[in-house]
Amino acid sequence: MLFEDLKSLETNDEISKNDILKILKKWAENVSVFDIMNSTSKFRESCKYVQEEYKGHFDDIYVKNFYMRIKDIKKDNKDYKDNINKKTFLKAIDYFKKQDDQRKVENKIKSKIKNKVENKVENKLENNEEIKLENEVEKNEKDKIKTKLESKENGTKVQRLIYYLICIYTTFILDEPIHHVGSIFPGHTKVRYENGTYYCPVKNNNVGNLKAVCRFCIAKQG
Repeated sequence: MLFEDLKSLETNDEISKNDILKILKKWAENVSVFDIMNSTSKFRESCKYVQEEYKGHFDDIYVKNFYMRIKDIKKDNKDYKDNINKKTFLKAIDYFKKQDDQRKVENKIKSKIKNKVENKVENKLENNEEIKLENEVEKNEKDKIKTKLESKENGTKVQRLIYYLICIYTTFILDEPIHHVGSIFPGHTKVRYENGTYYCPVKNNNVGNLKAVCRFCIAKQG
């Protein structure tokens, strides 16, 4: 797994950006163009209730400057001379892994609830002679449902992989905020870069959010 590979750097006296980039590039190769398209599609779907005035900004900034950065990782052949703060890096990896594990648990719970509902409906169908499906048709329908669920689960895993690859790449390789400069938030506030410092207008609001990664973002509140 990505986190295990990154955690293995703990044995190094110093952790260089090149060490991290090598691992990120390895895992980025597991992300296909189809995976990126699928993830951006899910992102757009999640934004369907966002106010119309922000939708264009979200699509332009988040899709182009977040998901598409997987290509940047794959093509990044720069020789980085710097080492990173080992303690901060390892603390971030532990946090990301804990966060990812929690998401897996939540997804499993949701999946179990959904399966229970589907099983109840299925049993109801089986006990109702009037609408009982033929064996072969029923089997095909079950297979379709199973394939769809497996596809959705795999899509979620890849989406999380993309999320963490980009977070680690921007934070520890590029020394940039996770949200690209110009990223807009409600109230028309933006992430900006002034006099050598990155500022985010909503960082303080999300530092304590266990589902966010703001606490490790290099941007300052502002």
